[in-house]
Amino acid sequence: MKTYKDSRCKLSLVVAWLVLLAAAGTAAAQKQAVDTGSRGRLSDQLLKTYLSNEQLAAWIDEFVDKCSSISRKFSIGKSVQGLDLWGIELSDKPGVEEAEPKFKYIANMHGDEPSGRMLLPMLAEWLCANNGKDARATRLLRDAHLFIIPTLNPDGFALHRRANSKNIDINRNFPDPIIYKGRDLSKPLDTAAPETIAIMNFTRNGHFTASANLHEGAIVGGAGGGLAFVCVWGGVNITC
Repeated sequence: MKTYKDSRCKLSLVVAWLVLLAAAGTAAAQKQAVDTGSRGRLSDQLLKTYLSNEQLAAWIDEFVDKCSSISRKFSIGKSVQGLDLWGIELSDKPGVEEAEPKFKYIANMHGDEPSGRMLLPMLAEWLCANNGKDARATRLLRDAHLFIIPTLNPDGFALHRRANSKNIDINRNFPDPIIYKGRDLSKPLDTAAPETIAIMNFTRNGHFTASANLHEGAIVGGAGGGLAFVCVWGGVNITC
């Protein structure tokens, strides 16, 4: 049985590397789309524009249909406005519990920070296009399970604002170990938004090796030049 005893530092580097790999793989994924002569696919729009919530949901269906051997679609819950918070599991055995590390990637927690909701789909497209061809892609799918949630705040994205449709900043909606010292941090706050509750439940049940929460902005305060550990729920914050 495999065991994984990597330090937090090593795990944060793995997470950061995978995110950077998504950006580096965009050219390869674009070339793949051209080589196959595909036309009219939503995957072809990932480098050109931000997909709407409806288009993003349709892309997930398109991707899982195209890459069914390495992917599984799931929902962790619904937003305030009732939109599914869709995710994709990426592995050579999606849906199967294995003695392999599990990585969780969240994007668009802030509705007005949309870069991650395009980077994560590009990572998925790159893995699908290069599985069996590129050693890195093949190894990731063979030896790990990746769970990507392109948007945790679809309502905020549609409204072009940071907060969700109830004006709650999801990133500030988790139980803080300093503010709520002595409180059971595994339970959501009384004021928790449905998106917050959904990701907390998913994280609690997922037993993830490491997580990344993609943000964007000019300045990031944290350890390691922009990598900041969020000990309870966030994993590693990465600014695009």
